[in-house]
Amino acid sequence: MINPKIWKRLWRVINSFWAIPSLAFLFIISKFTKLRIIRLFSERIAHFLVESMQSYFLLKDKSPDETVLFWFPEPTANSFWSRVVKRNLPIYQWINHLFYWNVRLGLNLTLFQTHLNRMRDTNGNFERQPGFNFLPDEDNFAKNWLIKKGWKEGEPFVCLLVRDSKYLDTLYSKWDWTYHSYRDSNIDDYLPAIKWLLEKEVWVLRMGKTMHKQVSIENKRLIDYPFCEDQDDLMDIWLFANCSLCISTLCGADYISDVYRRPLLLINFLPLIHMVSWSNAMLAPKKILWADTGKELTLIEYLQNGFVKTQQYDEAGIKVKNLTPDDIYQIVEECWSNLEGDNQIPFSKNQGDFWRIFKNEISNNPKLAGYHGLFHPKLRMSEYWLNSKSSNFLS
Repeated sequence: MINPKIWKRLWRVINSFWAIPSLAFLFIISKFTKLRIIRLFSERIAHFLVESMQSYFLLKDKSPDETVLFWFPEPTANSFWSRVVKRNLPIYQWINHLFYWNVRLGLNLTLFQTHLNRMRDTNGNFERQPGFNFLPDEDNFAKNWLIKKGWKEGEPFVCLLVRDSKYLDTLYSKWDWTYHSYRDSNIDDYLPAIKWLLEKEVWVLRMGKTMHKQVSIENKRLIDYPFCEDQDDLMDIWLFANCSLCISTLCGADYISDVYRRPLLLINFLPLIHMVSWSNAMLAPKKILWADTGKELTLIEYLQNGFVKTQQYDEAGIKVKNLTPDDIYQIVEECWSNLEGDNQIPFSKNQGDFWRIFKNEISNNPKLAGYHGLFHPKLRMSEYWLNSKSSNFLS
């Protein structure tokens, strides 16, 4: 039996006999036609999902004389989404050989594009088309999966995604992911909020492919998905796409709920400047304090210290602190009340001051030009989170 690595190289050589001449042909016709060939980022679910949706809008908005083709590396982060993409976009997987030889031969033809780099929906595209449709049999499969767990159609359910290190450590074991540790949270801190939702007769699905800890609550309305033996790639997508609310620490799969226009509660995340501003979302980031004084940073300091590595916070003399279990409970209760509509908390003066300072700060920062294009009309900070700040936070 041929070694898989040897077979892969042999397969590349075999395909070179048509791929290399095709590159020459493409180079010639690209001088006379508008042709783009785009590689979708399929290795991580957030990128795969958002890039494929943005590709859909690119096709709708392109000029009639422009041709755009796509491909993506396999295996992907989610096999079900691969099928969805293939039935909604012009995907031609044989293009991967053209990409390979374009790089290998150092041609660097400009018609090839690696990734759209459109993770931020600054133009409001998601409002135009809330996700690709599920087929009837896919909806039926997902509903039956839930019904077997005791759910009845029409009952509300929340997807809860609390980031820890296990997924990346398992998927990319050769990499050191500790630089992301400031983003992690402890599922135990969410227990009071989970219990409150369960008491409201809301189903809670703790999401994720794999996690370190199980949820230490036994309740018929609680599904600890990372520890389910009947996980399914369809369910990974469908649940986020159909939930009543997605509560997340802004870590990837929550973009499914974002694309499908489900309400979001983004909690215990950083940096604040990376907020999802184009969605119906309530926001409550982690606390960051000056290590030498213990004082929390002001809003402007939050925005000026939007680091993406744990080491950067350490070097800046900043301590990252998770919200407490009571903080999380209060914020979840506030968010759910706003969704129900009966006890909506009106926008306070603090809310108005927050957005005035935020928008003024990003407008004066050239590095953030275009980073926050659209602000959704229902976007808001948690009032509880705002009220927990010192008097000089908004100064």
